[in-house]
Amino acid sequence: MDHLVHQLHEGQQKLEWALKKHMKQAEINRTAFANAIRSQGDNLTKMAEGQTQMLAGIGLSRGSMVSGTMVPLQKCVPGEVPVVFFLNFE
Repeated sequence: MDHLVHQLHEGQQKLEWALKKHMKQAEINRTAFANAIRSQGDNLTKMAEGQTQMLAGIGLSRGSMVSGTMVPLQKCVPGEVPVVFFLNFE
């Protein structure tokens, strides 16, 4: 009987160890994915800011004023642009 209890205890320890290892890897993967999404969002924001500056330059060269307003989206779906620019030509 003691032998069976010992085997059950060892099996439980192995399962707990495997679960901890799996959870640690899942956290590493989740962090890497979040960092990649954040980096992509930063890149898209910089690109959009550059486009706004270019449009502002075109507007100024034609004698009109351009103002840009960056509005963050409430919910950003992965793969979508995280901000929206509203341009006003006067």
